[in-house]
Amino acid sequence: MRITFAIVLLWSSFSSAGTFSGPTSTALGGAGAAGVHILEASHTNPATLPHVRGYYLGFLYNSLSSRQEGGSLASSFADMGILLTDASEEVLVPATISYIKGSGIEADAEFDETEIHVGLGFKVVKMLSMGLSVERFTRAQRNGAEFLDHNVSLGTLLTPRKNLGFALVFHDMLNTRNIQMNPTTTLGAFWMYETFLKVYFDWSQPQKNNPSRREIIATGIESIPIGHGIAIRTGGRWDQFIGKRYMTTGLGWDGPNLSANYGYEKNLDFDEYRHLVDMRVQF
Repeated sequence: MRITFAIVLLWSSFSSAGTFSGPTSTALGGAGAAGVHILEASHTNPATLPHVRGYYLGFLYNSLSSRQEGGSLASSFADMGILLTDASEEVLVPATISYIKGSGIEADAEFDETEIHVGLGFKVVKMLSMGLSVERFTRAQRNGAEFLDHNVSLGTLLTPRKNLGFALVFHDMLNTRNIQMNPTTTLGAFWMYETFLKVYFDWSQPQKNNPSRREIIATGIESIPIGHGIAIRTGGRWDQFIGKRYMTTGLGWDGPNLSANYGYEKNLDFDEYRHLVDMRVQF
C-alpha cells in the first residue's frame, strides 16, 4: 500500500531524472553486487532487497566533472534523486522506487536526463534470493535529439553464511540505443570478519560493443574501527572497457533513524572526479 502511494506521489511531483550512482558502492570501488547497501540495493542487485529491513526515505546528490589537459572543462554532470524502500516486516515482497533528475554538458552539448527505477525482491529459499528491476530512462539534448528507453535487470544472491555472500546479476538485459544501458553480466562476492571489516569484490563484463571481452574489476573494503555507526570505505576499479582506472574513498554514519554517506571517486589517468552524498530516514 505504501509503495503504491509512493509511486503516485513521485509521478505527480517530478518530471525528469538522471542515471543512478550511490556513494556507498562508489566508495567501495563500484563493488556491491553481493552487499546490502540500503539505498542502492535495487540498483546494484535487486536480490539484496529481502535482506533490507525497514521503511526508508532517501535522498541522493551526485556531481561529476572532467577537464582537458589545458584545464578547460571537458564534461560535467549533476543529478539529484529521491528514493522510497518498503521492506518492513508486514511486506511479503520488499520493493523500492526511485526518481532521479540530472543535467550536464559533454562535447559542448547540453542535455537533461531522467530515470524512474522500480525494484522487487523475494526469497526463494533461506539462503537464496532473487530480484527484478525495471527502468524508464530519457535523455534529451537541448535543442537536439531526444530518446526514451526501458530496461530490465535480474539478480540472484546466495548467502551460505551470515558473513558470506555470492551474487550473479544481469544488468540492462534489453539491447537499447543508450550506451549507459549496455547489457552487463556481474559476479560479486562479499565477506565480513566479525562486525568491523567487510570486503567486496565485483567482476563485470559488458556484452555490447565489446568484441575483445574486456572486463571491469572492482574491489573495496569497509571498516568500522571506532564503532558508533561510523564507517570508513576505500576501494579501486579497473575498467578495461573504457580504459580507465579509479581510486575511491568515502565515509558513512549509520544512526538509529537517520544515516548519511559520502563517496569520492578519482580517475587515476585523467582529470576526472566525482562527489556523491546520500541521506536516508528510517520510519
